[in-house]
Amino acid sequence: FLPWDQIKTVALLLNQNDKINKSAIDKFVDGTGKLVSVYYIEMASKTATYADWQCLSKKERTFLGLPHARVLQQLKNKKFDLVINTSPESDLFSSALTAAIPATLKCGGGKKYRELDLIIHKADPYHVIDYLNEVVKYLKMIRT
Repeated sequence: FLPWDQIKTVALLLNQNDKINKSAIDKFVDGTGKLVSVYYIEMASKTATYADWQCLSKKERTFLGLPHARVLQQLKNKKFDLVINTSPESDLFSSALTAAIPATLKCGGGKKYRELDLIIHKADPYHVIDYLNEVVKYLKMIRT
């Protein structure tokens, strides 16, 4: 595990099925004080919705619902301290991305595919910002 104060780079995986408030997400990202790369997974779209986020649409998905090899290779060339996957536990595309990203600590809401180091279950009702704040709260509790 890695304490919050030692984390410098973060990969944040967001899913279009979550009700995203972009301005709230941008405010959260700015408030972290970390270098955050946002990956927005929008499988129902053909074009990118946001210019300042890395948007992954259905053209990056294979017939089996997995990311294309070129997408995985691009991610494997990057290094992050932390990956936060807010996608549903059953989302195979997001799980494959999480598994492919080289990171010291990987966090998300489920254990179905065993790609996560830290599992923080989502509250019901689920809101992305509340979940992200919960993740940060737990990461701040980690001491080395």
